[in-house]
Amino acid sequence: MKISTKTGDAGETSLLYGRRVSKTDRRVVAYGAVDEFTSALGLARAELPAEGLGGDILKIQRDLIALMGVLALDEQDRARFEQSKMPKFTPEMLSWVEEKIEHLEATQGTWTDWVLPGENRASAALELARAICRRAEREVVGISPHKLEAYTAVLQYLNRLADLLWLMARQAEQK
Repeated sequence: MKISTKTGDAGETSLLYGRRVSKTDRRVVAYGAVDEFTSALGLARAELPAEGLGGDILKIQRDLIALMGVLALDEQDRARFEQSKMPKFTPEMLSWVEEKIEHLEATQGTWTDWVLPGENRASAALELARAICRRAEREVVGISPHKLEAYTAVLQYLNRLADLLWLMARQAEQK
């Protein structure tokens, strides 16, 4: 795969299966925010051991690839996508996040004060990722309010994921 194709020099890019759109298309902006979020998660993962939080973050990064596929898909190509071997965004991904939240809430207790990021590098990186996740969530909402049904699961996932990252940051502070 060639990295520099020069096909985006005029301000356009391709969705899955080659449909050309402006780089300001709301879908491109949304999956760009998710891509940035994934990179921020990589920073956090680099600060954590591979077992535990680091492994959980790696799973989230892999799930976000499937989520970006949803955002980069033109509805006209949905049947083709469903038949492909590309990773699919599934309800189990949301269930996994919700289970992790329940576990961390049960083991960490409750909080009554604001938290300032920066107790350590890992928690600060998780907080940065959380904030970018919230932006990605807002960008998905902005894609098309009248077509929001297609993105309901994506929004639920990003919303819960931001909550999970907040809890993970608290756990990383305890290390």
